[in-house]
Amino acid sequence: MSSLLSAELAATCSALGYYDATSNKYYADSNTLETVKDLIRYLRRDDESHDIRRQLGEIKVLQNDLVPLLKSYWEETDLFDVLLRLLVNLTTPALMLWNEELPTDKITRNHYLQIEDHLKSYKQTFADETFWAVLSTRLSKILETSYAERGDENSLIIERILILIRNILYVPPDPNTEKRPDNDASIHDQVLWALHQSGMLDIILFITSSTNEKAYYMHTLEILSFMLREQKAAELARAALQRSETEKMRDEAELLAIRHRETNQKQQKIKLYNGARHSRFGGTYVLKSMKSISDNELIYHKPLNKLEALNFDADKRKPKTPKNRMPVQSSTFERRSAFSIRLFLKEFCVEFLNGAYNTLMYHVKDNLVRARAQAHDESYYLWALRFFMEFNRCYKFEVKLVSETMAVQTFRYVQQLTEKYFDMIQSDKKNAVLWSRRLHLALLAYRELFLTLCAMDKSPDETVRDSARVIKSNIFYIVEYREFVITLLMTYDELKMSNAYLKDLMETQHVFIKLLESFCGSNGSVVVQKKLKKKGRKKKASQDDGVPQPDVNLERRWDEAAPQLSTVLEGNADFSTDVVPFDAASDVPIDEQKAEAMKNVQRKLRNADYENAISLLRAAREVWPENNCFGSNNMAPEEEFLALRDIFFADLGDDEPTPTIEEQPIYDENDEEEDEEAGYGEVNFKFTDFSKRLAHPRIVRACGLALRDFESNSVNTNHCIIKLLHRIAFDCKLYVMIFQVSIFRTFQKIYANKDFPQYRELVKFATYIIRQFIKITEINKKVYMESLFFKNTNEAYEIEHGYGTTKKAPSRGWTEEEEDELRRLFMEHQTNQLQDDVVDWIVNNLIDNTRTRRAVLKKLKDMCLLVNPATMRKSTRCEWGDEEVMQLRALFHEFRDAADPLGCIMPRLEVKRSRQMLTKKLLDLGVIRDKADVRKKRGGAKRPTATRRDSDSESNGSEDDDYGGGASRGDNSAAQRNTTKTKSKKKKPVTRQVNMASDARIAALFIKLVESGMSEALEWLKDSFSDAVEDFENDDGCEGIPLVPIMDYAVNAMENADFIETLKALGVAEPFDEQEMYWRIPGNLSVDVIRKYIDLLQQAVDNTLTVPESQQTGETKNIAPPTSLKKKKKIRNLVDSEDDASNDGARETEDGDEDKSQNRKQKQGRNVVSSDEDETNDGANNTQTSVSRSRCVIESDEEEDNSTVSPQVKKSVRRIIDEDEDEENDINKRNRIESDSEAEKPAPKRTRTISSDED
Repeated sequence: MSSLLSAELAATCSALGYYDATSNKYYADSNTLETVKDLIRYLRRDDESHDIRRQLGEIKVLQNDLVPLLKSYWEETDLFDVLLRLLVNLTTPALMLWNEELPTDKITRNHYLQIEDHLKSYKQTFADETFWAVLSTRLSKILETSYAERGDENSLIIERILILIRNILYVPPDPNTEKRPDNDASIHDQVLWALHQSGMLDIILFITSSTNEKAYYMHTLEILSFMLREQKAAELARAALQRSETEKMRDEAELLAIRHRETNQKQQKIKLYNGARHSRFGGTYVLKSMKSISDNELIYHKPLNKLEALNFDADKRKPKTPKNRMPVQSSTFERRSAFSIRLFLKEFCVEFLNGAYNTLMYHVKDNLVRARAQAHDESYYLWALRFFMEFNRCYKFEVKLVSETMAVQTFRYVQQLTEKYFDMIQSDKKNAVLWSRRLHLALLAYRELFLTLCAMDKSPDETVRDSARVIKSNIFYIVEYREFVITLLMTYDELKMSNAYLKDLMETQHVFIKLLESFCGSNGSVVVQKKLKKKGRKKKASQDDGVPQPDVNLERRWDEAAPQLSTVLEGNADFSTDVVPFDAASDVPIDEQKAEAMKNVQRKLRNADYENAISLLRAAREVWPENNCFGSNNMAPEEEFLALRDIFFADLGDDEPTPTIEEQPIYDENDEEEDEEAGYGEVNFKFTDFSKRLAHPRIVRACGLALRDFESNSVNTNHCIIKLLHRIAFDCKLYVMIFQVSIFRTFQKIYANKDFPQYRELVKFATYIIRQFIKITEINKKVYMESLFFKNTNEAYEIEHGYGTTKKAPSRGWTEEEEDELRRLFMEHQTNQLQDDVVDWIVNNLIDNTRTRRAVLKKLKDMCLLVNPATMRKSTRCEWGDEEVMQLRALFHEFRDAADPLGCIMPRLEVKRSRQMLTKKLLDLGVIRDKADVRKKRGGAKRPTATRRDSDSESNGSEDDDYGGGASRGDNSAAQRNTTKTKSKKKKPVTRQVNMASDARIAALFIKLVESGMSEALEWLKDSFSDAVEDFENDDGCEGIPLVPIMDYAVNAMENADFIETLKALGVAEPFDEQEMYWRIPGNLSVDVIRKYIDLLQQAVDNTLTVPESQQTGETKNIAPPTSLKKKKKIRNLVDSEDDASNDGARETEDGDEDKSQNRKQKQGRNVVSSDEDETNDGANNTQTSVSRSRCVIESDEEEDNSTVSPQVKKSVRRIIDEDEDEENDINKRNRIESDSEAEKPAPKRTRTISSDED
């Protein structure tokens, strides 16, 4: 700080006034108010080094001027308000000035410590009853007025007074400076006494008990935590006018322990120097058997009482421990205050429990859950829960006083906070110490909840005991609660967690395990919840993975909405201009509400509210004109129509409204099975199994670390540690795990204090472990070396019973006789050509019935009997018998109209089948045409498929009559035709055409590739087909397997024209659009065809493939007929369409002249062409396809009218049709796939509208 600024600060402080010691009054200057404001202004301009704040602390302006000035002029409102602001500023905690981070720089750290010293001197000044009486008088007057009439200025004064109290009580104690023993009043106690005498604590108690003052609950909770942080709740609850016998005995035991310790130290010193010569004749010593390289004896110039005292490291500098490796020191400081202080604090806690605890904790938790509090305020909640519940338990236990926090929800909330703090220790390593302290607070609160449960079990009231039983049943039923304590024990880290945390953790686990053991009862078991592993499902390799597909319902809804929306736009209706596209009352800025406005427009469009949607769009365009996200101001109606269409189909992340009955969403039949898979189940929980989980080396290590401080531990803590070790050593019979050198060293110290009665239990357990260790040394001499390490259960068992006893027996091999039997059975299966699966048949006929299917399959591969596993069939358990098929047909016809047909069929089948298997079989039998026929009917009955299709076909002829009539009909004909074309484009399903060549062509292509040196590429293609067979068999809904080239030869092959031609001949589908990168093996290829390709590829790789004679197999699909035949069929279709037109004209003679002319215009623009096309009915496994003929109506503006065909052409066409009828029937037969069951009815024909430009 500059000298000029220092002089200015001194002058400002001098201008405040002066103190007269004779009259004991402070006299203010005429400019005192402005001077105080100047000081506030100086502090506001202070820099990062806080020079002005430190300077004000050095000159003691608070002690000498501000506090006396406030006591003398507290009635002046303006001066009181400014002085209060300055006092709050000067008493701000030093840690808050540095953003709650301790400075690491040396100079900055000195500044921090200097401010801390100033705050401690301030705290001593505030131990003034008169000062607090002034504040309490002012505060009580403000609180007397109602909350509504108080005003903001008075509310700020209340908050500042509470913050000032918080700042003063927050100043940490300094026991080294004060040097006050227990039962003496420290500075903190003096401040508490002043608050009590001035009536300030009564006002705080009033604020906590009044629901009107809940705005200050968090401030009062902080004040309570700093008031009582040095107190022990149990001792405070037992405070009385006279000391009890228990307190007397405890004090005497502590004095005796201290006296005994001092006596032992004196005796050791006497033994150390007894009989030794004085220092004048120390002498020089020579150590035998410790020679140097030169064979000289070691000379030592200091006297040695014993040889172990020889130390070569005395003059060495000890290495400094890194900061991140230093153990965490406990920050808790508890002491016994003066008797009078304890008495009034006890009365305060009793009144707080009776009148304010439940209300305060309810509102505080509500603020924490709703994030209305400051960060990390849950620490005060956890402290209050632990302290006051412990006080209630030790004073006069009444559950009703703590009923707000004695609930299962509190257990869950505390556990969530504990898990959060533990995760933050791992992630936020910079503030690991801070998170560790919060974790300790959460653990203390968790322990107190279980201790209160124990107290409820011992209550004489039956209702209280029943409530405790209900809470325990809810807690011990959930797996997360049972595993929580074990997780804390296993994750203890002494570098991140303090010793005090470890001690409290030992007490927590003791209470928890004790409660769990008593809850399990004499049987030692209870039904609990357990997590179940979900069976993994293979993801379907869809050709459109990751590509969002348009919703079919949206497509249909837009087709219905587009004409109406176009009418609204062209009608120039009076749109509302007072629409506001944003929420002015929202906390979200207007610029950030753009996305919500877009969602509102979309929502109104989908709800058919077109006028408001257009009004909202135009209003949003005026509010957010940038980037034209809502369009430009001068948009044409056509452009606005397209913009509305884009908004209608956009995926804005908003939920769709519930569809109507006509707009049923499409559900997958696997949805019900996914819902039925539960993640939890119920099992019989045994306490013995739980106790065996305690036998873990990390838990043993934590117990050893806690037992190392047995002298400073309480008797209860030592008992908890020994009990846990006893469970491991005696109950689990794993005492070998306790054999560890560090624990033995602790046993040595325990034996040195075996005369103390509080260590009697420790001595007894140490004796038991040492005796067992001696017994093991007689069996296993290596146990001495094993004691250097912590051991798990298997290692402990091997140390006691011999090494290698826990190793699993090696897998049993195959003898020569078993291999011969396996080979003989395989050859017998191949010779007899049995229909059963070869592996299953061999497993059923083996002499050794312990062999598994997997083992037999592996051995067959090793013996090269199964070269290609892809040729195997899966297990025969999926095969259907004739009786099962008949039962399935009967059940389907019985329940086909049910809401859930498969749900009704599954429980009535003799052999249980899954939904996928039932759906697949129904498709194979031809009983259903689509998976949608057996899905659940939700939200109302769906229209039958046939009816829907009929209505669609009827709408093709009448759609012109749906959108007006008269003169407007002719005007809108072109627009309707365009709309129909667009709709047809959207509704056309995306299918992959499978075009496969003949076997001769494929063989020729394979031979050509082998001759060009692409055998490795064919080998890769064969492996890909083999993988595809397995995927098609395992995954019923697989739509395609991509061919992903990885090796160089595969990549080069995909760029070769001959190889691409081969893929096309095999029916492999090329990438459909820019969203796909790889060729795919289509899912509608049957497994038998793929296996045939695998055999051909294997022959090609082995150079044994020959080109067969030209033939057409039964698997050939979509083979184009000869060109001449195409023309003949087209001509025949023209005739059929002409006949249909004449018939239609005859039927429509009743409709009037206008309808006739209109129908003629329509029919002049249409040509009905019948074509044979294959429709692949995708079954559950996509391994079988069914091809049906359909009639396609192709719009064509280019073709001539059918009426222009001459009669001569018609006669020639009839003759051509009669001649080629047999040839056409042969092609149709080749395109038809035979069903694997008895004859069924052909599938109904489906109509589709395809625009001519697509054709």
